[in-house]
Amino acid sequence: MKKNIVAGLTWTLLAAVFLYPAVLSAQMGGRGYGGRCPMCGGPYGEQGQQLDIPEKLPAPASEEWVERLRQVYAREKLSKIQYEADSAQYNTAMPYHMIIFQEDNHIDLIGRLFSAYGISSDVKVPDVKKTSGIKDAYQLGYDLETELVPMYEWLILNAQDKDSAQVLDFILLQTRMHATMFSHALSMGWMGPGMGPGRGIR
Repeated sequence: MKKNIVAGLTWTLLAAVFLYPAVLSAQMGGRGYGGRCPMCGGPYGEQGQQLDIPEKLPAPASEEWVERLRQVYAREKLSKIQYEADSAQYNTAMPYHMIIFQEDNHIDLIGRLFSAYGISSDVKVPDVKKTSGIKDAYQLGYDLETELVPMYEWLILNAQDKDSAQVLDFILLQTRMHATMFSHALSMGWMGPGMGPGRGIR
């Protein structure tokens, strides 16, 4: 019982640490993030709506850059369906339900970039992996997110326009947060009521 209470309080604290700065920035008109709030609306909001992506952007001159963006796009789509599958299999809400909504947002934002470039966004999404248990699923989530970090860093560094760089930097911020949340889930082990196998929030 004590372990369950501690686990629940720790998840609450983790969410507060990540979300309070976003709420405060929103109340200040986003001034805390250069006029934009990178996580406004919390985990269940549509955090990317404040990003103004022009309808038209110059198509990237580098074929390598476009190919790497497609790789990231495919991996974001994989992450979403992998997390949905693992959350359902283990009846585990945290941290999946907080992350899946943001994965939807990442997919939408990258899709809008492809549309603005006038380039096809068709990608082959890798198959979902079968995990052997909840800890294996958490480790897979951590690996998926941490592997994306240098991929986004390269895209941002080599982006040819500031709009693309801004969108990708926004996604990178949340990707790092997701990795931290999976790392925390691994360190805590089995979660308490409402968070662990057999007792997930539906």
